[in-house]
This record gives sequence, structure tokens and C-alpha cells, in this order.
Amino acid sequence: MIRRRSVTVAGHKTSISLEGAFWQGLRDIAEDHHTSLPRLIARIDGDRQQFANLSSAIRMFVLRYFRDQVHQQGRSVTDASFQKERRRHWARFRPTSSPEPSIRGLGIGSEGTRRMLH
Repeated sequence: MIRRRSVTVAGHKTSISLEGAFWQGLRDIAEDHHTSLPRLIARIDGDRQQFANLSSAIRMFVLRYFRDQVHQQGRSVTDASFQKERRRHWARFRPTSSPEPSIRGLGIGSEGTRRMLH
């Protein structure tokens, strides 16, 4: 079932429609990397190609994230090249000092983020 959420990204309101499994995958990724869902969406939005819509960019991000996990299961997590590659990739998604975007409909924002992730 597709769920639509209102999101504020870079000061602009937009609507994102995703299947429930993609919303859950996105929440799991945010939690795994100790960041908020709104901040993760803002990072994805900043990295997406101009021609791609945000919903598609999020789907591709979630798909790549979990596909990469499957491929990496055969690699040792202590492998130095694997660790370096992983740190470089996830450095883009570390929290910054910018204000946290908000998402209406998910109970997420400055107060709701902590509740949702814990």
C-alpha cells in the first residue's frame, strides 16, 4: 500500500509517496546510521539526479542499500578496503549543523524523531 507523506526539504514542502516497505526500510537505514529520517531524506534529495523525482530516488537508495548489504555478506567486515569504502560512502549522510527538516504524517520532527527511532 502506498503512503503519502508531506516533507519539508531545504525549506520547501513536497509530498512523497512510497510503499510501506520503503518507508520502513528508510527508517531502518536512518536508525542504523544514527540519523533522523528527515535528515536522511534531505541528503538523498541533495544527491539525486535532477531528472529523478524524490520518491524514485528514495526507492533506489533503499534498494541499493540493502542490495549492497547482501553483496557484502561475503566480504569480511574487518577488511580494510571494505571499511574505507563504507566510511567514504556514509560520510555524506552524517548529521550536519543545518536545521532538521520535518515530515508531517509520520510524527517526526524535533520532538518526534527521538520517539520514532527509540
